[in-house]
Amino acid sequence: MPRTPILLAIACLAATTAATAQQPTTPNPSIQQVAQQQPAVAPGGPFQLSPAQLAWVDDVLRKWEGESKNVNNFYCNFKRSRHTIAGPGDGRPAAREQGKLAYHKPDRGSFQITESLVWTPKQQPLGQPNQLPQQQQAQPVEGSYLPRKDVDGKVEPGEHWVCSGEKIFQFRRHDKELVVTPVPKEMQGKEIVNGPLPFMFGAEAEKLKKRFWMEPDMTTTRGSYVGIHAKPKFQADAAEYSDIYVVLQNVAGKPLMPVGIRVVHPNRSWDEYVFDLNEAQVNPVIAAWFSNLFQEPRTPLGWKRVEEPLRQAQQPQNAPK
Repeated sequence: MPRTPILLAIACLAATTAATAQQPTTPNPSIQQVAQQQPAVAPGGPFQLSPAQLAWVDDVLRKWEGESKNVNNFYCNFKRSRHTIAGPGDGRPAAREQGKLAYHKPDRGSFQITESLVWTPKQQPLGQPNQLPQQQQAQPVEGSYLPRKDVDGKVEPGEHWVCSGEKIFQFRRHDKELVVTPVPKEMQGKEIVNGPLPFMFGAEAEKLKKRFWMEPDMTTTRGSYVGIHAKPKFQADAAEYSDIYVVLQNVAGKPLMPVGIRVVHPNRSWDEYVFDLNEAQVNPVIAAWFSNLFQEPRTPLGWKRVEEPLRQAQQPQNAPK
């Protein structure tokens, strides 16, 4: 599936900041030089990387980890487009959504979809009775994006995930459940647990390498942007996504962080996230509005609250072919 146009568009959306900033710094050696080298060794996993490519990935991860340590509080808005095989076509997504993301070091996080508009095709007239199906001309699908509604015609709440440090709260929309998962005491106060979006809450190099196989992504590595392609090592992760493409904004004077992420699912659908780093708040003064983002969400009317234990870590899967 082509990914270059969409991920390059992600980079373009943040170009205003990059253009007015200082000259960006890039990891050494140069990714353009490294990516052109032929693999000399097989490091394991699905990617065949040269020693220089492996070193470049390590350099990016170490730089990302080092700069992430200086981010204690973070808030930004984002857009998400959801693409499916049975979507409207012409590159249009099946849904257009907006949301907000927040992080409070070390173990509090919030991810919420605040608006979800779903592609709704216009009612099409039936073909002429005397016209055979093969004679009917294929016409572009017309329609519009409308708020997502349930079977009763009510606007559905968007995805909502919160980690308060002691508990994880997650909306399970299809079952109309607010799922509550206690975080074991030995895991509290350390890091975000079971986050909804990989690569967003903290970036510890060794933990990322244990969880993912990674390679440079040349389609999005250019100018002040660095691209990484990752595949999950664990069965639990592989059940959720097959590939992840991360675009990091690499601008001098600002922390290295994702400006765009594409998550590809096993059924070949995919989600594109674009983060508004131009208006993001890094290390804002902690006020009531910020603290409230990590509070327990209300159970929507007609939903039920259920408790589930924390998913246990699993063994890595075999490398995909």
